[in-house]
Parts: sequence; structure tokens; C-alpha cells
Amino acid sequence: MAVTAPPRPPMASRHLMVPLVATSLLAGCGGGGGDDEDDLSFLLTTYDYAITNPAGSPPGFIRTIITPGQPDDVYSINAGTGSARGALTLGSGAVTFTDTTTFTVTWSQGGPVPAHFSVGFTEGGSLASGNFLPVTGAYAVTWNGNTIAVDYGNTVAVQLNGGAPVSFAPFDFILLDGPGSSAPDWQRVAARAARAHGDLLGQVRNASAFLESIYDGELDSGQAAAACGTIPGMPPAGIPQVGEVVATDLGGGDYRTTGNSCFRQANPDRGALTTGTIDFRNLVVETDASGAIVRAGFEATGSGTGGVSFDTRLRLMTSSPSGSTWSFSGAEQHQDGGFSIVFTAPN
Repeated sequence: MAVTAPPRPPMASRHLMVPLVATSLLAGCGGGGGDDEDDLSFLLTTYDYAITNPAGSPPGFIRTIITPGQPDDVYSINAGTGSARGALTLGSGAVTFTDTTTFTVTWSQGGPVPAHFSVGFTEGGSLASGNFLPVTGAYAVTWNGNTIAVDYGNTVAVQLNGGAPVSFAPFDFILLDGPGSSAPDWQRVAARAARAHGDLLGQVRNASAFLESIYDGELDSGQAAAACGTIPGMPPAGIPQVGEVVATDLGGGDYRTTGNSCFRQANPDRGALTTGTIDFRNLVVETDASGAIVRAGFEATGSGTGGVSFDTRLRLMTSSPSGSTWSFSGAEQHQDGGFSIVFTAPN
């Protein structure tokens, strides 16, 4: 098959949920556009996606959340071979998910016992650009012999074993699993399922953006670098004022992005610094007779390993006085493991 440019979504994404920040900093990193940047003839309007963890891919995505004064919080996500599925609309950046989406979560540190639960969607929905939770869709969590039903919406309804639903504002719901939460374990599990789902949805835009950086000419020389945000005022000792992200073509369909002290500011008093690498292994691309991309991604195959693998560290920073001298707060997150992800033409 001919190899041409892959799906090119917009980079608008949500950062209210801190876990997505590290990935978005590193995944769509490239520096200036290439010759094909404005040529959209190879694109379809919408692509289906599938996130899986088959043999040969990373065994699952792992996040470690470190909060001063609290036990470490560690959970992993495995999409199996049933996979998290849906569609990405290129024009709007909206991501949908199907009612056949399934994944499992193991909350190995900081969560209730037992640590393992499964998530299966009972109603598909969508995540618009800029939102941190979908406003439609529903899922059921199976945990410790219980069934926990969750309905997304302007308010999020959570229900244990068919009992009376409890409603939360979306932001309050997503905080139920946070450090020091006094919510019942079943509500914490429901919220952690949503957080894990957000981890998966965030990768749809990020992985497709990196595919675009490969084929729009940014890596024609084998490597591309882009400056990150400037730290206003005085950075912590040993941290440069301006970090960078470097994308490298490793050959053989393998790529790596490396974040070197990459800063993103949330408000005048808060920011985050990301370091580490994301590996994109075993690029697969197929086109149809017209040259349009009908399949692209990073996946494991019968002949070898593949997928997207993380080894990143995000440290939260504060400034005092506002925007003046910056220091690390002690809160940080690590991302490890990963998954396979493939975009295909809709059936």
C-alpha cells in the first residue's frame, strides 16, 4: 500500500484533569509545518479508533499520583482485545465512544479492596473539545459483587445495585476518587472509572496528532524540536527558563518524543513541568486506491511488538509572589505502560 499522511485532528484538548497534561505536551510536539500541512485530500471526515492491549503491546497504561501527606495512588488500565472504541471527527475534534467499549482497571495503591473492576458502556456518547467529561453516555462498573451505574450529563447520576441514584456536578464527581475523599468506596470506584475513561479518550487526539507530525514533513530530517512554554519569573534551581520537546524517527516505523523540562502554566500561580519519553512503535499505514488513508496507527502484530509506551513524570509547581519565584509543590504524576491504537475508515 502507498504511505501518505494520516488523520489530522485539531490539537484543542482539555487540561482540567491533570493526568492528560503530560501526554498532550509530548504527543503533538513537532516544530514547524511541512509541505503537506495544508493538503487534506488524503483525509476522511471521520475515523474510527480502537485502543487495545493485545499480546505484543504494552500490558496496560499505568498512572502513579503522588500527593504530599497522602499514600501514593496507583492504577492501571487494560483495554484487552475487546477494546475501547469510537470515532474521531477531524473538523471539530469531537471524540465519540461506542456502547461496546470495555476496559478493566486495577487500583493497586490508594484505592479500596478489592482493587480490580471492569467497566462496560451501556450507552455510547461523545466528548466535545474543551470538555473534561462527556455530557452523554452511560456505563456500568462491576466491582466486589456490585453493579454501579453511571449516567453522564449536565449532572452525573451514580447508582448502586439499582438503588436510588445520587447526582453530582461533573467537577464534583471527578473529585470523588481524589486524595482525602470521604466518599463511599463504590462512589470512588465509579469516579475512578471515569478518570480511566478520560485517560483513554485523551490519547485519541494525541496519537492522531503525532501521526500527523510524522507525515506533514516535520520529521523529514529525522528529528524535530519545539520550545515549550516559558516559565515567567525565576524557575526552580536547575530548571531552564524554556524547555523543549524533541521528536525522533528511530527507523523501522518506530518514533520517540522526549520532553526536557517542558512547562505548561495553568494560571499565574500554578503550572506543571513534564520530563520523560513516549515511544510510538510499529507504525502501520494503509491507503485505498485514491490515496486516502483508511488505516493508520501503532499496534502490535504477529511479527513483533508495537503500540504507544509512556515513561513520563509531571511535577506540579507554584509561584510566590504570583508569577515570580517558582517551586515544586511535591505533587507529581508518573505515566508508564501503554496500549495499541489504530484509526480506520468507518464501516
